Amino acid sequence: MVLLLLPTAAAHSPIFTEDNSSQEDAYQIHDPEKSWVLYSDLKERESDYYIMEMKRGQIIYLKIIVPPGEENFIPELKLSGPGIEEITAEEVHEPTEYEPFTPSASYTAAKIEMTASQDGTYIVTVSDDSGREGNYGLTVGKRESFTLYDWLTIPFASIAIYQWEGQSLLMILAPSIIVFLAGLAAILLRKGPENNLLRIMGSVGGLLIIASGVSFLYQMIWSILHSNVDTMALVSLVFIALPIILGIAAIRTSGKKFRKRTRTYLLLIGIVSLFTWGGWIVGPVILIVASLLPKKWLLKVATHKTN
Repeated sequence: MVLLLLPTAAAHSPIFTEDNSSQEDAYQIHDPEKSWVLYSDLKERESDYYIMEMKRGQIIYLKIIVPPGEENFIPELKLSGPGIEEITAEEVHEPTEYEPFTPSASYTAAKIEMTASQDGTYIVTVSDDSGREGNYGLTVGKRESFTLYDWLTIPFASIAIYQWEGQSLLMILAPSIIVFLAGLAAILLRKGPENNLLRIMGSVGGLLIIASGVSFLYQMIWSILHSNVDTMALVSLVFIALPIILGIAAIRTSGKKFRKRTRTYLLLIGIVSLFTWGGWIVGPVILIVASLLPKKWLLKVATHKTN
């Protein structure tokens, strides 16, 4: 399912910019053919500047997006460079788009797509002469690619994207905190063998992974309610189901009698969770560390009875 869906789904590497309100402080866009989204906020009566080096024949692709509910805020998008005195993008009015990987929603306000006629430095300007201010995103390039760092840090970048959309930090974190604390209480209060280090680490790591899946589900629902959803929502379901299944497997594995294959199971669950954005890196790392600790440490009872 993942192999079939991922090649057809649009994904962007997120960047958060600031302090680029003059041409001298313009933000340098490296590899402008790669698909980036530069998230920022436009201050009243100011302009934001970006520069990028292009080669003749390369595709220049620029798009302005704004958060859901801010469709009336449409910053001007301008491009200048070798052979171009200045181009101002025409306003476009596309339906609010659902992005399945984060997941998130945004409204496209302006777009420029052309071929660079000459080598050189191109300047992108985002402004609003009417004096309005608000959040916007500058989408650059079409080539979708991720470094290992890009991929692993997506869960943390997503939190900033949700805040850019207008959600409060409490709103973003509440579902995962509730699920984690409720699950931890249920495990600790459950009758059974005493809690050893293996069970504690497996439970904490597994619950963090489950909580991230629930958080993803919450954001999927929020984004669908604020956009026009399509079949790409199936991609989001993959990143919801996998962490929940893997988290449950980690808890069950750590709660059973220790066997040699226990280490292998925890290691595999940790690695797969790491690359499916489960547990905000912390959960998978806990499981990986647990798989490497000596058996005598893992089975040491964490609570002691007193006479």
